[in-house]
Amino acid sequence: MRKEQKTAPAPVVALYRYAHKRSGRFTGGITYRVKASDWTPTNRHTYDVTLFRGNATSCTCPARGKCKHKEAMESNEQARRDNAPLNGNAPFSLLNKRAS
Repeated sequence: MRKEQKTAPAPVVALYRYAHKRSGRFTGGITYRVKASDWTPTNRHTYDVTLFRGNATSCTCPARGKCKHKEAMESNEQARRDNAPLNGNAPFSLLNKRAS
C-alpha cells in the first residue's frame, strides 16, 4: 500500500500592511493584504486580514473561524512587536529630566 505524502502548505505572503488612524492617531486596527494560495501573476487573488490590538478579527477568505491567514498575520504582528526598538533601547523615565 502506498502512502500519500503531504506537501507543506504554502506560506502566507503579506503584500501590504495598513495601520488604521483617526485624526492622525493609531486606532489599534491593522489590515494586511495577503496573497491567496492560488495567486499567480495572471490570477492576482488576494485576501484582507484585519487585526485589532494584535488579535485577528476577520479575513475575507472563504474559511470560517481560524484560518491560516489569521494565524500567520497574528504571529507576524507579534514578531513585529517583539522586535520593535523602544526608544533605541535607551533608559526612559518620566521622573528624569534632560539638562538643557
